[in-house]
Amino acid sequence: MAKLTVTLDCVFETSPFIKHDHKKFQERPVSVAELKKSLSGAERGEFGVQVVLVGATGEQKIGFLLEAAGLKKGGVFEWAIDQRQARATVTVKGEFVVALRAGVAPSIKNAGKKASLRLEKFTFKGGAWRGWEGDVQGQDPEKPLAWLEVKSWSVK
Repeated sequence: MAKLTVTLDCVFETSPFIKHDHKKFQERPVSVAELKKSLSGAERGEFGVQVVLVGATGEQKIGFLLEAAGLKKGGVFEWAIDQRQARATVTVKGEFVVALRAGVAPSIKNAGKKASLRLEKFTFKGGAWRGWEGDVQGQDPEKPLAWLEVKSWSVK
């Protein structure tokens, strides 16, 4: 089975957290009460960061969730959440290894040598659908080639 190895060394702020509203079928801000409730029973392994494979012309190809539980020994994955502002400061230093489903490794290789891996967001329970997420502050969703680039990654 192919694996994606990603090494991160960054500190970033997030934009305010959002979650999916299943009744209105849209994303909305996370309230202070919702945030406090989710954090009260949260486990470390439920937090992660999402990186995205971006093609040479800026099209987003494939997203990968790097969960805190998948950080190799000796790595650092810390966050400080401002509950009133519903945002976080995140520090990630270390190596993650993610098992890839069948067909994903060839898709990554087909993206070409000019494709890059970019840091997109901090997540709880996988993101907005089941939990919540906060994009890296200051990154324009329409310009992924300007997002923080992951310098060290490989597929084996």
